[in-house]
Amino acid sequence: MLRIAHLLCFSAVAATTVMAQTQETAIDAQKLVVMVLHNRAQGVVKLNGVPVTHLDSSGAYEGNTITDSIGTLSLYAQNGANTLTIEVHPSQPGHQIETECRMIIATGSLDDLDKAPLFQQKIKGAGTITHELVLRNVPHWAFQDAEPWQGDKQDVLKAVEALHRAYADHDIKSLSASLRPSFDDISTVMGPALGNFDEGMKGMVEGLKSASVGPLSADLNVESFYGGRLIVVSGKDGRPPIQITSAEIDKQTGRPERMLESGGYWMHRDNRWVLIRQ
Repeated sequence: MLRIAHLLCFSAVAATTVMAQTQETAIDAQKLVVMVLHNRAQGVVKLNGVPVTHLDSSGAYEGNTITDSIGTLSLYAQNGANTLTIEVHPSQPGHQIETECRMIIATGSLDDLDKAPLFQQKIKGAGTITHELVLRNVPHWAFQDAEPWQGDKQDVLKAVEALHRAYADHDIKSLSASLRPSFDDISTVMGPALGNFDEGMKGMVEGLKSASVGPLSADLNVESFYGGRLIVVSGKDGRPPIQITSAEIDKQTGRPERMLESGGYWMHRDNRWVLIRQ
């Protein structure tokens, strides 16, 4: 009995020590920046399986590295353990690619880039970079309190169709109602840096007048994360289902410049679907 008591006591102390060490080494999510360096590649950055951003350097010249700096991981994160994955492949057959991931803490100093990264890894060719990280200071996002959706995941597509129609019709009233929850959720952290919502909406609708709203695919993918509290809708290319492009053509790629992506991130609350990330 005495030996068992000692073992239980040791286990409790060890667990407490591990928890304390985890808290001390946890990364401030709001200061975390993930930099992905790539050339003539395509791919996606995910956190806990949720697609955070897409990579596309298909129009870059050989040897011309594109850097994506991602400081928005906390928008999809949870306090504690998280898994970061970066999946890449050549944009065209035969392209030789090398991808590098660097993880840094942004303090606002010009010296941030000169400091040794928290994590760094390179891969050649198609592949995946995976890194486990512990985060703290993740805001309590609205989707964390959403109703866990246990019904047919395809049900959300009705909301996607309605949002697509609002963009196509330049319906500022419907768009404002749809985009406001995401703005309010993020503004609790970013505050005035997000700007004025109403002014932003007016600018968006004005921009839509000279833009093209792409057709909505009939074959959309719907995935569930965080126990059904966050639902992600995407097209065949993995991007959000609503694609809006400007009239201007990118001289380097010869393709229309992408103006806006929308309709990708939803939660179910008060018996309706809510767009919680634009």
